[in-house]
Amino acid sequence: MAARPRPRGYEHAFVHETKDFLEAIATGTGPFPSFEDGLRVQRVPAAVEQSAAEGSRYTIVEDS
Repeated sequence: MAARPRPRGYEHAFVHETKDFLEAIATGTGPFPSFEDGLRVQRVPAAVEQSAAEGSRYTIVEDS
């Protein structure tokens, strides 16, 4: 069985991630995206799950 081809550029993501990480350490800046960015994004699928569970057409995503 032949190996599944990986998406093009997949391996480069790790190189760029490492570069960004090391630059953030060297310059004393925070990572991008930040944990807060990830939390804000995660609120969207959480609202989708809540809407589905409640049979609602939509759920307001609160940004706190």
